[in-house]
Amino acid sequence: MTNSLLFFFSMLLVASQGVGFQKQSEEAEPFQWLISTGETAGVSYITHRVSQISLQTESGPPVEIKTDETRVNSQTTRIIRKSFSRSANGARLLSETTVEEINRLPGDRVRAVRTVSQPDANGRLRVIRQETQEIAKTGADIYRITKTVSLSGSNSVLEEKEQVTQVEKRSGEKSIDIDRVRYIPSANGTWDLAERRVSRNIVDKEETQTDEDVYSSDVNNGVSISQKLKILELQDETGRINRRSESYASGNGGILRLNRRLTIVQTPLTNGRQQTIQTIETRSPVAANENLRLVQKVIENLQANGANETKRQVQVLEPDLNGGMRTIENWQSIELK
Repeated sequence: MTNSLLFFFSMLLVASQGVGFQKQSEEAEPFQWLISTGETAGVSYITHRVSQISLQTESGPPVEIKTDETRVNSQTTRIIRKSFSRSANGARLLSETTVEEINRLPGDRVRAVRTVSQPDANGRLRVIRQETQEIAKTGADIYRITKTVSLSGSNSVLEEKEQVTQVEKRSGEKSIDIDRVRYIPSANGTWDLAERRVSRNIVDKEETQTDEDVYSSDVNNGVSISQKLKILELQDETGRINRRSESYASGNGGILRLNRRLTIVQTPLTNGRQQTIQTIETRSPVAANENLRLVQKVIENLQANGANETKRQVQVLEPDLNGGMRTIENWQSIELK
């Protein structure tokens, strides 16, 4: 796999999934992990029906994913997800293991730990990443989510690399406000603000409208708006979902102008099939006055074979030198439960 493709997958949201629509008055079930980068998404309240296409593991596209879910007790659920790849001679190899333990506590609180391990040169599993997340109800229709991400450092010791807090507030029957702040460690050992995103989501039966402001540190050591997003998500009577996200960034003179468009179209097909087409358009860094141009297209096809098996095929395309599109990656995997 090329370095550019690995970067692409790392920048996408974790997990390729459609979040089946729930009324805005319902809290999200099953448990949702907080997405700490990119567009905001509700954890305690569902705000969007679809998310960006991505890999589920950090070790590259798997050929098989096996998931086992166990109810440890009435409050605790454990999920073990094993990803397998193929060696050069076709042997099936364990490439990654993810263990999630979700504890539902009194007072509408939830605490979860997700641990990702990969085999070392000797085949022994080594923890490379761990996430802890806590959800607490802090008021009427208000939830606070905190998440800490630790990565393996020197001597394989986990070191905290990211802290995220997200506050979700429901107002009335349709409005959900999200305030997400992400911190990263500084050189002197303190935590610096990396980004703040504030969104207002109007969630209706077949439509969601989102206005999102992105705040970043500026040259004066303050925080100012660096980006605005407008997101519209529609679902028709056939179940087809169309999501368009437009990003406006500061240009000359500090004026916000359209510089990126993400479009996702998810279509349910017959016989347990589903297709999602995702396109990304951006403005050329060397020709800022030109219109947006297509820079990437991803096609994902899912085929459900019964309740416990899903075949997933992903094709990634980029522009070629002749004005067309060329495939830079094409792979498939089987997900088993």
